Amino acid sequence: APVDNARLPHTWGRKWQQCWWRLALPKGLKGRYLRWRDQAEATVYAKDGAAWTPTYGIDPAHHYAPLPDGAQEIVVESICCRTGIWVTGEPSGISDRGSVFEGAFLATRNDDAWAAWHDLDVLIDLCKLLYRQVLPRPYDPADPTGGVNALFAGGGFRAPLEVAPPLLRKLLHRLTDAVNALEQDGLPAMRKETAKIFKEFPAEPWAMKAVLTGHAHIDLVWKWPERIADFKAVHSFATVTSLMERYPELHFGYSQPASYEAVDRRSPELMGRIRQRIKKGNWEPTGAMYVESDTQIPCGEALVRAVALGQAGFDDLRSEGSRVLWLPDVFGYSGALPAILSGMGVPYFYTTKMHWSGATRFPHSAFRWLGPDGSSVVAFIAFDSYNMSATPREMRYAADNQRQAGVFHAPLAATGWGDGGGGPSESMCVRARRMADLATLPRCEWGTIEGFFDRLAKVKGELPAWRGEMYLEYHRGVQTTHAHLKSAYRAAERGLQVHEAVRCVLGAGPIEAHAWKRVCFAQFHDYLPGSSIQEVYDEGVPELGGIALSALAAAERELASGTASPSGEAVAPVSARGECIL
Repeated sequence: APVDNARLPHTWGRKWQQCWWRLALPKGLKGRYLRWRDQAEATVYAKDGAAWTPTYGIDPAHHYAPLPDGAQEIVVESICCRTGIWVTGEPSGISDRGSVFEGAFLATRNDDAWAAWHDLDVLIDLCKLLYRQVLPRPYDPADPTGGVNALFAGGGFRAPLEVAPPLLRKLLHRLTDAVNALEQDGLPAMRKETAKIFKEFPAEPWAMKAVLTGHAHIDLVWKWPERIADFKAVHSFATVTSLMERYPELHFGYSQPASYEAVDRRSPELMGRIRQRIKKGNWEPTGAMYVESDTQIPCGEALVRAVALGQAGFDDLRSEGSRVLWLPDVFGYSGALPAILSGMGVPYFYTTKMHWSGATRFPHSAFRWLGPDGSSVVAFIAFDSYNMSATPREMRYAADNQRQAGVFHAPLAATGWGDGGGGPSESMCVRARRMADLATLPRCEWGTIEGFFDRLAKVKGELPAWRGEMYLEYHRGVQTTHAHLKSAYRAAERGLQVHEAVRCVLGAGPIEAHAWKRVCFAQFHDYLPGSSIQEVYDEGVPELGGIALSALAAAERELASGTASPSGEAVAPVSARGECIL
Protein backbone atom coordinates (compact mmCIF):
# COMPACT_ATOMS: atom_id res chain seq x y z
CA ALA A 1 0.00 0.00 0.00
CA PRO A 2 1.27 3.56 -0.66
CA VAL A 3 3.01 5.26 2.25
CA ASP A 4 1.74 8.81 2.75
CA ASN A 5 4.74 11.11 3.27
CA ALA A 6 2.61 13.32 5.45
CA ARG A 7 2.25 10.47 7.92
CA LEU A 8 5.94 9.68 8.27
CA PRO A 9 7.59 8.22 10.23
CA HIS A 10 5.89 4.95 9.37
CA THR A 11 6.43 1.86 11.53
CA TRP A 12 6.22 -1.53 9.90
CA GLY A 13 6.95 -5.23 10.42
CA ARG A 14 8.12 -7.53 13.12
CA LYS A 15 11.46 -9.21 13.63
CA TRP A 16 12.81 -10.93 10.49
CA GLN A 17 9.75 -9.95 8.41
CA GLN A 18 10.35 -9.11 4.75
CA CYS A 19 8.88 -6.09 2.99
CA TRP A 20 9.08 -4.94 -0.65
CA TRP A 21 8.85 -1.30 -1.73
CA ARG A 22 8.44 0.05 -5.27
CA LEU A 23 9.75 3.54 -6.03
CA ALA A 24 9.12 5.64 -9.14
CA LEU A 25 12.08 7.85 -10.12
CA PRO A 26 12.17 11.13 -12.10
CA LYS A 27 13.02 10.85 -15.79
CA GLY A 28 16.57 11.61 -16.92
CA LEU A 29 18.10 10.58 -13.60
CA LYS A 30 21.91 10.76 -13.60
CA GLY A 31 24.54 10.71 -10.86
CA ARG A 32 22.01 10.35 -8.04
CA TYR A 33 22.01 8.35 -4.82
CA LEU A 34 19.14 6.86 -2.85
CA ARG A 35 19.06 7.87 0.81
CA TRP A 36 16.79 5.24 2.33
CA ARG A 37 16.00 6.24 5.91
CA ASP A 38 14.78 3.10 7.63
CA GLN A 39 16.05 1.14 10.61
CA ALA A 40 15.80 -2.10 8.65
CA GLU A 41 18.51 -3.39 6.30
CA ALA A 42 17.65 -3.22 2.62
CA THR A 43 18.75 -4.21 -0.87
CA VAL A 44 18.09 -2.04 -3.93
CA TYR A 45 17.00 -3.80 -7.15
CA ALA A 46 17.01 -2.25 -10.63
CA LYS A 47 15.83 -3.58 -13.99
CA ASP A 48 18.50 -5.36 -16.03
CA GLY A 49 16.66 -6.28 -19.19
CA ALA A 50 13.61 -8.22 -18.06
CA ALA A 51 15.07 -9.16 -14.65
CA TRP A 52 15.27 -7.26 -11.37
CA THR A 53 18.91 -7.43 -10.26
CA PRO A 54 20.31 -6.45 -6.83
CA THR A 55 22.54 -3.38 -7.19
CA TYR A 56 23.43 -2.21 -3.66
CA GLY A 57 22.89 -2.92 0.02
CA ILE A 58 21.75 -0.32 2.56
CA ASP A 59 22.70 -0.93 6.19
CA PRO A 60 24.37 0.83 9.16
CA ALA A 61 27.65 1.09 7.19
CA HIS A 62 26.20 1.87 3.75
CA HIS A 63 23.75 4.78 3.83
CA TYR A 64 23.69 5.96 0.21
CA ALA A 65 22.99 3.63 -2.72
CA PRO A 66 24.13 4.83 -6.18
CA LEU A 67 21.26 4.66 -8.66
CA PRO A 68 21.70 3.47 -12.25
CA ASP A 69 21.62 6.36 -14.72
CA GLY A 70 18.30 6.54 -16.54
CA ALA A 71 16.47 4.23 -14.13
CA GLN A 72 12.79 5.12 -13.84
CA GLU A 73 11.86 2.60 -11.19
CA ILE A 74 13.58 0.62 -8.45
CA VAL A 75 12.47 -1.97 -5.94
CA VAL A 76 13.75 -2.14 -2.37
CA GLU A 77 13.74 -5.37 -0.35
CA SER A 78 13.78 -4.76 3.40
CA ILE A 79 14.30 -7.21 6.23
CA CYS A 80 13.15 -6.11 9.67
CA CYS A 81 16.54 -6.34 11.39
CA ARG A 82 19.53 -4.11 12.07
CA THR A 83 22.73 -6.02 12.68
CA GLY A 84 25.74 -3.80 11.90
CA ILE A 85 27.50 -5.14 14.96
CA TRP A 86 30.84 -3.34 14.64
CA VAL A 87 29.79 -0.08 12.99
CA THR A 88 30.57 2.73 15.44
CA GLY A 89 28.22 5.64 15.96
CA GLU A 90 25.18 3.73 14.70
CA PRO A 91 22.14 2.69 16.77
CA SER A 92 21.71 -1.06 17.04
CA GLY A 93 18.49 -2.99 16.70
CA ILE A 94 15.01 -1.79 15.77
CA SER A 95 12.22 -0.30 17.81
CA ASP A 96 9.88 -2.45 19.89
CA ARG A 97 7.05 -1.57 17.45
CA GLY A 98 8.98 -2.58 14.33
CA SER A 99 11.21 -0.77 11.88
CA VAL A 100 10.84 3.01 11.74
CA PHE A 101 10.77 4.26 8.13
CA GLU A 102 11.40 8.00 7.77
CA GLY A 103 11.29 8.34 4.00
CA ALA A 104 13.16 7.90 0.72
CA PHE A 105 15.24 10.75 -0.71
CA LEU A 106 17.27 11.46 -3.83
CA ALA A 107 20.74 12.82 -3.11
CA THR A 108 23.63 14.26 -5.09
CA ARG A 109 27.23 14.32 -3.93
CA ASN A 110 29.68 17.21 -3.95
CA ASP A 111 32.67 15.22 -5.19
CA ASP A 112 35.17 17.95 -4.22
CA ALA A 113 33.87 17.99 -0.65
CA TRP A 114 33.79 14.17 -0.55
CA ALA A 115 37.41 13.92 -1.68
CA ALA A 116 38.58 16.73 0.61
CA TRP A 117 36.91 15.14 3.62
CA HIS A 118 38.76 11.87 2.99
CA ASP A 119 42.05 13.72 2.47
CA LEU A 120 41.68 15.26 5.92
CA ASP A 121 40.38 12.05 7.46
CA VAL A 122 43.53 10.12 6.49
CA LEU A 123 45.99 12.92 7.26
CA ILE A 124 44.49 13.74 10.66
CA ASP A 125 44.47 10.04 11.58
CA LEU A 126 48.16 9.93 10.65
CA CYS A 127 48.83 12.96 12.86
CA LYS A 128 47.10 11.21 15.76
CA LEU A 129 49.37 8.22 15.32
CA LEU A 130 52.43 10.46 15.44
CA TYR A 131 51.04 12.29 18.46
CA ARG A 132 50.94 9.01 20.36
CA GLN A 133 54.74 9.10 20.33
CA VAL A 134 54.44 12.15 22.59
CA LEU A 135 51.93 10.49 24.88
CA PRO A 136 52.47 6.72 24.47
CA ARG A 137 49.67 4.54 25.80
CA PRO A 138 49.05 0.79 25.63
CA TYR A 139 46.84 -0.34 22.78
CA ASP A 140 43.16 -0.43 23.71
CA PRO A 141 40.84 -1.94 21.02
CA ALA A 142 37.90 -0.12 22.60
CA ASP A 143 39.60 3.26 21.98
CA PRO A 144 40.58 3.45 18.30
CA THR A 145 42.28 6.85 18.82
CA GLY A 146 44.70 5.40 21.38
CA GLY A 147 43.59 8.12 23.82
CA VAL A 148 44.71 10.88 21.45
CA ASN A 149 41.78 13.27 21.15
CA ALA A 150 42.84 16.51 22.79
CA LEU A 151 44.97 17.86 19.97
CA PHE A 152 42.06 17.76 17.52
CA ALA A 153 38.97 17.94 19.72
CA GLY A 154 40.06 20.81 21.96
CA GLY A 155 40.15 20.94 25.75
CA GLY A 156 41.57 18.43 28.21
CA PHE A 157 45.18 17.46 28.81
CA ARG A 158 47.60 17.96 25.91
CA ALA A 159 51.08 16.59 25.70
CA PRO A 160 53.59 19.32 24.86
CA LEU A 161 54.06 19.82 21.13
CA GLU A 162 57.58 21.09 21.72
CA VAL A 163 58.63 17.44 22.00
CA ALA A 164 56.58 16.32 19.01
CA PRO A 165 58.32 14.41 16.20
CA PRO A 166 59.52 16.63 13.33
CA LEU A 167 57.23 14.82 10.88
CA LEU A 168 54.18 15.72 12.98
CA ARG A 169 55.27 19.35 13.13
CA LYS A 170 55.62 19.44 9.36
CA LEU A 171 52.27 17.76 8.76
CA LEU A 172 50.47 20.13 11.11
CA HIS A 173 52.02 23.12 9.36
CA ARG A 174 51.02 21.80 5.93
CA LEU A 175 47.49 21.00 7.12
CA THR A 176 47.22 24.58 8.33
CA ASP A 177 48.11 25.71 4.81
CA ALA A 178 45.41 23.46 3.40
CA VAL A 179 42.72 24.74 5.75
CA ASN A 180 43.74 28.35 5.05
CA ALA A 181 43.41 27.65 1.33
CA LEU A 182 39.89 26.34 1.97
CA GLU A 183 38.87 29.48 3.82
CA GLN A 184 40.43 31.85 1.30
CA ASP A 185 39.86 30.17 -2.07
CA GLY A 186 37.50 27.24 -1.58
CA LEU A 187 37.59 23.46 -1.96
CA PRO A 188 39.61 23.18 -5.20
CA ALA A 189 42.42 25.20 -3.64
CA MET A 190 42.38 23.03 -0.55
CA ARG A 191 42.53 19.88 -2.63
CA LYS A 192 45.64 21.16 -4.40
CA GLU A 193 47.30 21.62 -1.02
CA THR A 194 46.32 18.16 0.29
CA ALA A 195 47.55 16.61 -2.98
CA LYS A 196 50.91 18.26 -2.34
CA ILE A 197 50.98 16.80 1.19
CA PHE A 198 50.45 13.25 -0.07
CA LYS A 199 53.22 13.79 -2.62
CA GLU A 200 55.63 15.36 -0.11
CA PHE A 201 55.34 12.58 2.47
CA PRO A 202 55.77 9.21 0.70
CA ALA A 203 56.34 5.92 2.49
CA GLU A 204 59.89 5.13 3.53
CA PRO A 205 61.98 2.85 1.28
CA TRP A 206 61.82 0.10 3.91
CA ALA A 207 58.03 0.35 4.40
CA MET A 208 55.99 -2.83 4.47
CA LYS A 209 53.53 -3.69 1.73
CA ALA A 210 50.07 -4.27 3.21
CA VAL A 211 47.78 -6.48 1.12
CA LEU A 212 44.14 -5.46 1.48
CA THR A 213 41.44 -7.93 0.53
CA GLY A 214 37.82 -6.87 0.48
CA HIS A 215 35.88 -8.97 2.96
CA ALA A 216 32.31 -9.48 4.17
CA HIS A 217 32.29 -12.06 6.93
CA ILE A 218 28.71 -13.35 7.00
CA ASP A 219 27.60 -15.37 10.00
CA LEU A 220 25.24 -17.88 8.41
CA VAL A 221 23.45 -18.03 11.75
CA TRP A 222 24.13 -16.06 14.91
CA LYS A 223 21.87 -13.23 16.06
CA TRP A 224 19.62 -14.14 13.11
CA PRO A 225 18.26 -17.34 11.52
CA GLU A 226 19.56 -18.92 8.31
CA ARG A 227 17.10 -17.24 5.94
CA ILE A 228 18.40 -13.80 7.01
CA ALA A 229 21.96 -14.83 6.12
CA ASP A 230 20.72 -15.68 2.62
CA PHE A 231 19.43 -12.09 2.37
CA LYS A 232 22.73 -10.78 3.76
CA ALA A 233 24.72 -12.63 1.10
CA VAL A 234 22.69 -11.03 -1.71
CA HIS A 235 22.81 -7.67 0.07
CA SER A 236 26.62 -7.74 0.56
CA PHE A 237 27.54 -9.21 -2.82
CA ALA A 238 25.44 -6.59 -4.63
CA THR A 239 27.37 -3.82 -2.87
CA VAL A 240 30.71 -5.36 -3.81
CA THR A 241 29.82 -5.72 -7.50
CA SER A 242 28.76 -2.08 -7.55
CA LEU A 243 31.98 -0.92 -5.87
CA MET A 244 34.08 -2.87 -8.38
CA GLU A 245 32.56 -0.85 -11.21
CA ARG A 246 33.83 2.38 -9.65
CA TYR A 247 37.04 1.07 -8.05
CA PRO A 248 38.54 -1.45 -10.49
CA GLU A 249 41.54 -2.02 -8.20
CA LEU A 250 39.29 -3.53 -5.51
CA HIS A 251 39.85 -7.22 -4.80
CA PHE A 252 37.28 -9.15 -2.78
CA GLY A 253 37.58 -12.60 -1.23
CA TYR A 254 34.73 -14.69 0.13
CA SER A 255 34.58 -18.27 1.37
CA GLN A 256 31.48 -20.44 2.10
CA PRO A 257 29.99 -22.10 -1.00
CA ALA A 258 26.74 -22.27 1.00
CA SER A 259 26.41 -18.50 0.53
CA TYR A 260 27.09 -18.67 -3.20
CA GLU A 261 24.35 -21.33 -3.48
CA ALA A 262 21.95 -19.02 -1.62
CA VAL A 263 22.73 -16.12 -3.97
CA ASP A 264 22.25 -18.36 -7.00
CA ARG A 265 18.82 -19.39 -5.68
CA ARG A 266 17.69 -15.86 -4.86
CA SER A 267 19.25 -13.96 -7.75
CA PRO A 268 20.77 -15.89 -10.67
CA GLU A 269 21.39 -12.52 -12.37
CA LEU A 270 23.64 -11.33 -9.52
CA MET A 271 25.41 -14.70 -9.47
CA GLY A 272 26.11 -14.27 -13.18
CA ARG A 273 27.80 -10.93 -12.48
CA ILE A 274 29.87 -12.53 -9.73
CA ARG A 275 31.07 -15.26 -12.07
CA GLN A 276 32.19 -12.57 -14.52
CA ARG A 277 34.17 -10.90 -11.73
CA ILE A 278 35.73 -14.23 -10.79
CA LYS A 279 36.90 -14.67 -14.39
CA LYS A 280 38.39 -11.15 -14.38
CA GLY A 281 40.35 -12.05 -11.25
CA ASN A 282 39.22 -9.41 -8.75
CA TRP A 283 36.61 -11.62 -7.03
CA GLU A 284 38.33 -14.50 -5.24
CA PRO A 285 36.27 -17.45 -3.98
CA THR A 286 38.53 -19.22 -1.49
CA GLY A 287 38.14 -20.85 1.89
CA ALA A 288 38.29 -24.68 1.42
CA MET A 289 35.26 -25.59 3.61
CA TYR A 290 31.56 -25.56 2.71
CA VAL A 291 30.99 -23.13 5.60
CA GLU A 292 33.41 -21.64 8.10
CA SER A 293 33.15 -24.64 10.41
CA ASP A 294 33.87 -25.16 14.05
CA THR A 295 36.84 -27.54 14.10
CA GLN A 296 36.67 -28.94 17.65
CA ILE A 297 33.29 -30.66 17.94
CA PRO A 298 32.86 -32.39 14.54
CA CYS A 299 34.57 -35.74 14.10
CA GLY A 300 37.52 -36.02 11.73
CA GLU A 301 35.50 -37.57 8.92
CA ALA A 302 32.92 -34.78 9.13
CA LEU A 303 35.69 -32.18 8.82
CA VAL A 304 36.99 -34.01 5.76
CA ARG A 305 33.44 -33.88 4.36
CA ALA A 306 33.32 -30.13 4.99
CA VAL A 307 36.50 -29.70 2.96
CA ALA A 308 35.39 -32.11 0.21
CA LEU A 309 32.03 -30.34 -0.22
CA GLY A 310 33.71 -26.95 -0.02
CA GLN A 311 36.28 -27.85 -2.65
CA ALA A 312 33.52 -29.11 -4.95
CA GLY A 313 31.82 -25.73 -4.56
CA PHE A 314 35.00 -23.80 -5.29
CA ASP A 315 35.72 -26.01 -8.28
CA ASP A 316 32.33 -25.01 -9.68
CA LEU A 317 33.07 -21.32 -9.07
CA ARG A 318 36.68 -21.16 -10.27
CA SER A 319 37.42 -24.49 -11.97
CA GLU A 320 39.82 -25.51 -9.20
CA GLY A 321 39.78 -26.06 -5.46
CA SER A 322 40.71 -23.45 -2.89
CA ARG A 323 44.27 -23.36 -1.57
CA VAL A 324 43.45 -21.55 1.70
CA LEU A 325 41.35 -22.64 4.67
CA TRP A 326 39.81 -19.30 5.70
CA LEU A 327 38.51 -19.37 9.30
CA PRO A 328 38.77 -15.85 10.76
CA ASP A 329 36.09 -16.20 13.46
CA VAL A 330 36.35 -19.79 14.74
CA PHE A 331 36.67 -20.53 18.47
CA GLY A 332 39.85 -22.63 18.47
CA TYR A 333 41.58 -24.93 16.02
CA SER A 334 41.99 -28.70 16.15
CA GLY A 335 45.51 -30.07 15.93
CA ALA A 336 44.24 -32.47 13.26
CA LEU A 337 43.67 -29.67 10.73
CA PRO A 338 47.18 -29.67 9.19
CA ALA A 339 46.88 -33.39 8.41
CA ILE A 340 43.37 -32.99 6.97
CA LEU A 341 44.35 -29.99 4.87
CA SER A 342 47.52 -31.60 3.57
CA GLY A 343 45.58 -34.69 2.60
CA MET A 344 43.00 -32.58 0.75
CA GLY A 345 45.53 -30.47 -1.15
CA VAL A 346 45.08 -27.25 0.86
CA PRO A 347 48.52 -25.81 1.76
CA TYR A 348 47.49 -22.60 3.57
CA PHE A 349 45.54 -21.57 6.70
CA TYR A 350 44.26 -18.14 7.81
CA THR A 351 42.64 -16.90 11.01
CA THR A 352 42.59 -13.86 13.29
CA LYS A 353 41.28 -14.72 16.72
CA MET A 354 44.29 -16.31 18.41
CA HIS A 355 45.51 -12.94 19.64
CA TRP A 356 42.18 -12.50 21.47
CA SER A 357 43.26 -15.00 24.14
CA GLY A 358 42.80 -13.77 27.68
CA ALA A 359 46.07 -14.90 29.26
CA THR A 360 48.54 -16.59 26.92
CA ARG A 361 49.87 -14.63 23.97
CA PHE A 362 50.20 -16.68 20.80
CA PRO A 363 53.80 -16.11 19.73
CA HIS A 364 53.55 -15.95 15.91
CA SER A 365 51.73 -14.25 13.07
CA ALA A 366 53.31 -16.26 10.21
CA PHE A 367 54.38 -19.83 10.92
CA ARG A 368 54.39 -23.46 9.86
CA TRP A 369 51.56 -25.39 11.53
CA LEU A 370 52.59 -29.02 12.03
CA GLY A 371 50.19 -31.94 12.30
CA PRO A 372 50.64 -35.12 14.36
CA ASP A 373 51.72 -37.06 11.26
CA GLY A 374 54.45 -34.58 10.31
CA SER A 375 52.33 -32.77 7.72
CA SER A 376 52.37 -28.98 7.69
CA VAL A 377 50.58 -25.96 6.29
CA VAL A 378 51.68 -22.34 6.04
CA ALA A 379 49.58 -20.32 8.49
CA PHE A 380 48.95 -16.63 9.03
CA ILE A 381 47.18 -14.92 11.96
CA ALA A 382 46.10 -11.37 11.12
CA PHE A 383 45.91 -8.46 13.55
CA ASP A 384 43.60 -6.94 14.66
CA SER A 385 40.34 -8.26 13.20
CA TYR A 386 38.46 -9.44 10.12
CA ASN A 387 36.37 -6.23 10.15
CA MET A 388 39.02 -3.71 9.15
CA SER A 389 38.04 -0.40 7.57
CA ALA A 390 41.27 0.80 5.90
CA THR A 391 42.41 3.46 8.36
CA PRO A 392 45.99 4.55 9.13
CA ARG A 393 45.64 3.29 12.70
CA GLU A 394 44.67 -0.19 11.51
CA MET A 395 47.46 -0.36 8.95
CA ARG A 396 50.06 0.71 11.50
CA TYR A 397 48.77 -1.81 14.02
CA ALA A 398 48.81 -4.62 11.45
CA ALA A 399 52.38 -3.78 10.47
CA ASP A 400 53.62 -3.42 14.07
CA ASN A 401 52.18 -6.84 14.92
CA GLN A 402 53.65 -8.68 11.96
CA ARG A 403 55.84 -10.76 14.26
CA GLN A 404 57.78 -12.38 11.45
CA ALA A 405 58.46 -9.05 9.71
CA GLY A 406 62.17 -9.84 9.56
CA VAL A 407 61.36 -12.78 7.28
CA PHE A 408 58.16 -11.66 5.55
CA HIS A 409 57.53 -7.95 5.21
CA ALA A 410 53.76 -7.81 4.62
CA PRO A 411 50.50 -8.06 6.59
CA LEU A 412 47.14 -9.20 5.16
CA ALA A 413 44.18 -6.95 6.00
CA ALA A 414 40.61 -8.28 5.59
CA THR A 415 38.80 -5.01 4.84
CA GLY A 416 35.04 -4.69 5.14
CA TRP A 417 32.22 -4.82 7.67
CA GLY A 418 31.47 -8.35 8.79
CA ASP A 419 29.46 -10.63 11.10
CA GLY A 420 26.26 -8.98 9.87
CA GLY A 421 27.81 -8.66 6.45
CA GLY A 422 27.80 -5.52 4.35
CA GLY A 423 31.43 -5.73 3.28
CA PRO A 424 33.64 -2.91 2.00
CA SER A 425 32.41 0.64 1.65
CA GLU A 426 33.28 3.39 -0.79
CA SER A 427 35.11 5.25 1.99
CA MET A 428 37.38 2.25 2.51
CA CYS A 429 38.27 2.25 -1.18
CA VAL A 430 39.01 5.98 -1.09
CA ARG A 431 41.19 5.72 2.02
CA ALA A 432 43.11 2.81 0.53
CA ARG A 433 44.06 4.97 -2.46
CA ARG A 434 45.39 7.67 -0.12
CA MET A 435 47.46 5.16 1.84
CA ALA A 436 49.11 3.62 -1.21
CA ASP A 437 52.30 5.56 -0.49
CA LEU A 438 52.17 7.54 2.77
CA ALA A 439 54.87 8.22 5.37
CA THR A 440 55.22 5.87 8.38
CA LEU A 441 52.52 3.50 7.02
CA PRO A 442 52.85 0.30 5.01
CA ARG A 443 52.21 0.76 1.30
CA CYS A 444 48.60 -0.35 0.86
CA GLU A 445 47.23 -2.09 -2.21
CA TRP A 446 44.40 -4.47 -2.96
CA GLY A 447 45.47 -8.03 -3.67
CA THR A 448 44.42 -11.67 -3.58
CA ILE A 449 44.48 -13.93 -0.56
CA GLU A 450 46.11 -16.86 -2.34
CA GLY A 451 48.68 -14.55 -3.95
CA PHE A 452 49.63 -13.34 -0.47
CA PHE A 453 50.10 -16.91 0.74
CA ASP A 454 52.06 -17.90 -2.36
CA ARG A 455 54.58 -15.19 -1.51
CA LEU A 456 54.63 -16.21 2.15
CA ALA A 457 55.27 -19.85 1.17
CA LYS A 458 58.52 -18.84 -0.52
CA VAL A 459 60.04 -18.23 2.95
CA LYS A 460 58.39 -21.26 4.55
CA GLY A 461 61.74 -22.71 5.63
CA GLU A 462 62.52 -19.59 7.67
CA LEU A 463 59.21 -19.50 9.55
CA PRO A 464 58.82 -20.76 13.13
CA ALA A 465 56.84 -23.95 13.75
CA TRP A 466 53.77 -24.63 15.91
CA ARG A 467 52.69 -28.17 16.62
CA GLY A 468 49.25 -29.31 17.79
CA GLU A 469 46.04 -27.56 18.83
CA MET A 470 45.60 -23.79 18.89
CA TYR A 471 43.44 -23.19 21.94
CA LEU A 472 41.57 -19.88 22.14
CA GLU A 473 41.33 -18.52 25.68
CA TYR A 474 38.29 -16.41 25.00
CA HIS A 475 35.06 -18.10 23.84
CA ARG A 476 34.68 -20.54 26.71
CA GLY A 477 31.72 -22.84 27.30
CA VAL A 478 31.13 -23.64 23.64
CA GLN A 479 31.92 -27.33 24.10
CA THR A 480 28.91 -27.85 26.39
CA THR A 481 26.33 -25.15 25.54
CA HIS A 482 23.08 -26.48 23.98
CA ALA A 483 23.88 -30.13 24.69
CA HIS A 484 20.69 -31.31 22.94
CA LEU A 485 21.95 -29.66 19.74
CA LYS A 486 25.33 -31.36 20.01
CA SER A 487 23.60 -34.70 20.60
CA ALA A 488 21.39 -34.22 17.53
CA TYR A 489 24.38 -33.19 15.44
CA ARG A 490 26.42 -36.24 16.47
CA ALA A 491 23.45 -38.49 15.72
CA ALA A 492 23.20 -37.00 12.23
CA GLU A 493 26.94 -37.53 11.68
CA ARG A 494 26.70 -41.16 12.76
CA GLY A 495 23.50 -41.81 10.84
CA LEU A 496 25.07 -40.68 7.57
CA GLN A 497 28.22 -42.68 8.30
CA VAL A 498 26.16 -45.82 8.92
CA HIS A 499 24.22 -45.25 5.70
CA GLU A 500 27.43 -44.85 3.72
CA ALA A 501 28.93 -47.94 5.34
CA VAL A 502 25.93 -49.92 4.07
CA ARG A 503 26.44 -48.46 0.60
CA CYS A 504 30.05 -49.62 0.71
CA VAL A 505 28.99 -53.12 1.72
CA LEU A 506 26.54 -53.24 -1.17
CA GLY A 507 29.01 -51.78 -3.63
CA ALA A 508 26.53 -48.97 -4.31
CA GLY A 509 27.23 -45.28 -4.92
CA PRO A 510 27.43 -42.52 -2.30
CA ILE A 511 24.41 -41.13 -0.52
CA GLU A 512 22.87 -37.87 -1.67
CA ALA A 513 25.19 -34.89 -1.05
CA HIS A 514 22.37 -32.71 0.28
CA ALA A 515 22.22 -34.53 3.62
CA TRP A 516 25.97 -34.07 4.20
CA LYS A 517 25.67 -30.42 3.19
CA ARG A 518 23.06 -29.83 5.87
CA VAL A 519 25.20 -31.56 8.49
CA CYS A 520 28.24 -29.55 7.41
CA PHE A 521 26.12 -26.38 7.51
CA ALA A 522 25.42 -27.20 11.16
CA GLN A 523 29.19 -27.12 11.78
CA PHE A 524 29.13 -23.34 11.31
CA HIS A 525 31.04 -21.74 14.15
CA ASP A 526 28.05 -19.92 15.66
CA TYR A 527 25.71 -22.90 15.16
CA LEU A 528 27.29 -26.06 16.57
CA PRO A 529 29.12 -24.31 19.46
CA GLY A 530 25.74 -23.02 20.66
CA SER A 531 26.32 -19.27 20.34
CA SER A 532 23.27 -18.47 18.17
CA ILE A 533 19.77 -17.33 19.09
CA GLN A 534 17.16 -19.87 20.16
CA GLU A 535 15.28 -19.72 16.85
CA VAL A 536 18.31 -21.27 15.11
CA TYR A 537 18.06 -24.34 17.33
CA ASP A 538 14.28 -24.50 17.16
CA GLU A 539 14.72 -24.93 13.40
CA GLY A 540 18.00 -26.83 13.29
CA VAL A 541 17.70 -29.53 15.96
CA PRO A 542 14.61 -31.16 14.39
CA GLU A 543 16.30 -31.05 10.99
CA LEU A 544 19.39 -32.84 12.31
CA GLY A 545 17.23 -35.36 14.11
CA GLY A 546 15.30 -36.03 10.91
CA ILE A 547 18.54 -36.55 8.98
CA ALA A 548 19.71 -39.09 11.55
CA LEU A 549 16.49 -41.10 11.58
CA SER A 550 16.07 -40.99 7.81
CA ALA A 551 19.66 -42.14 7.25
CA LEU A 552 19.34 -45.05 9.70
CA ALA A 553 15.99 -46.12 8.24
CA ALA A 554 17.42 -46.06 4.71
CA ALA A 555 20.50 -48.00 5.83
CA GLU A 556 18.35 -50.71 7.43
CA ARG A 557 16.08 -50.95 4.40
CA GLU A 558 18.96 -51.12 1.90
CA LEU A 559 20.86 -53.69 3.93
CA ALA A 560 17.76 -55.89 4.15
CA SER A 561 16.92 -55.59 0.45
CA GLY A 562 20.46 -55.59 -0.90
CA THR A 563 19.75 -52.55 -3.14
CA ALA A 564 20.25 -48.82 -2.72
CA SER A 565 17.18 -46.62 -2.20
CA PRO A 566 16.32 -43.92 -4.74
CA SER A 567 17.52 -40.44 -3.76
CA GLY A 568 15.26 -37.66 -2.59
CA GLU A 569 13.35 -39.59 0.09
CA ALA A 570 11.47 -37.53 2.64
CA VAL A 571 13.13 -36.83 5.98
CA ALA A 572 11.45 -38.62 8.87
CA PRO A 573 9.67 -36.33 11.37
CA VAL A 574 11.08 -36.04 14.89
CA SER A 575 10.14 -34.28 18.11
CA ALA A 576 10.72 -30.55 18.53
CA ARG A 577 13.84 -31.29 20.57
CA GLY A 578 15.21 -33.65 17.96
CA GLU A 579 15.47 -36.56 20.41
CA CYS A 580 17.25 -39.14 18.29
CA ILE A 581 20.22 -40.06 20.44
CA LEU A 582 22.09 -43.13 19.24
